[in-house]
Amino acid sequence: GRPLEQGKSYVWRVQTLTRVAGGGTVDLSSPVAGFTVSEGGTYYDALLARLEMMYGAQYPDIFRAIREGAYRPTGDYSLDGTALSEADLLKVLDALQEAIDSSELTFE
Repeated sequence: GRPLEQGKSYVWRVQTLTRVAGGGTVDLSSPVAGFTVSEGGTYYDALLARLEMMYGAQYPDIFRAIREGAYRPTGDYSLDGTALSEADLLKVLDALQEAIDSSELTFE
């Protein structure tokens, strides 16, 4: 999957081939469904929520400190000294989520 983006609309339809008596198949489709992601929150809120979903149970004190200290990111993201865009940062989080059992979180 990929992260949902604020303000964008998403639609889907489920389609399946179902076997019927006599060995044939029938193509069945659901109605098209959709939703729009709210623009109410900030990118930071979504980022913090994703990190907390991934690491919150393991590091509750870190997330408490972030909230109580009203910390906000500078908007400058980097990995090993190389600047990252918000899209690149989300890709890093995707990779971390796949390796969640072998990653650690620190707050600096």
